[in-house]
Amino acid sequence: MTKKEIESANSEAIENSGIPPDNAIKDRKNFLTAKRLENVVAILLGITTLLSAWAAWIGSLHGGIQSI
Repeated sequence: MTKKEIESANSEAIENSGIPPDNAIKDRKNFLTAKRLENVVAILLGITTLLSAWAAWIGSLHGGIQSI
């Protein structure tokens, strides 16, 4: 096999292996950026606030007596 054939076979093997090239890994952004983390925290705080308010309302319906 010539050098060109070997390089061609190697490049075909890399393309079909499912392994991304080195530059694709470097160019990929982090999944959890600062903005996404901020959005997730804001959503979780909002859900927690709503659940706390709901629990307080349910407690007030029962005369404010706590079961625990």
